[in-house]
Amino acid sequence: MTPENFLREIRAALDAYIASDIGGRALVRRIDDLMADELPDGLSHSLLEVLNGLQDELALYVEEASRRKEHPAYFGPEELTKKVLAAKQRLE
Repeated sequence: MTPENFLREIRAALDAYIASDIGGRALVRRIDDLMADELPDGLSHSLLEVLNGLQDELALYVEEASRRKEHPAYFGPEELTKKVLAAKQRLE
């Protein structure tokens, strides 16, 4: 996959979440799947930092409010939306 197509896939997943076409769990799974595949050559260091940071943040998403109480770093849908919007800005 080319770097451009890879970024298009990442942006499409973020846009789908914002449009409520997919839920938080599906977004986390999609980003994880994309990042687990061999990353395309040609991605800048700064872009890789943004993507790795996003993936790290998404790992702390917990949909169920009762489970979020298990750890102070866990967050839910409202915070996920903020993180997705911030990631979209960093990827522009």
